[in-house]
Amino acid sequence: MIAAVGTPVVGCTDPALSVPDHLLSVCSGTIGDAAEAVPAVAGARPPDADVLADAVGPVGGSAARLLDSWARAARPRRH
Repeated sequence: MIAAVGTPVVGCTDPALSVPDHLLSVCSGTIGDAAEAVPAVAGARPPDADVLADAVGPVGGSAARLLDSWARAARPRRH
């Protein structure tokens, strides 16, 4: 799974798949049927900062640098 930090994620899972808990933990919710996607996305919220930090984890400071870069890119620009 690849997603920008701070972007809500809805996981669509299949019972035949084994999805690691650390991936599910960053999902705002999970669905088992694509028909549930629109309402799930409409109600999706980013995970708590501690959950996100636990899932992303530090790798020699690269995680913090990547998060900072994404946060700057995600901020609305004021004109």
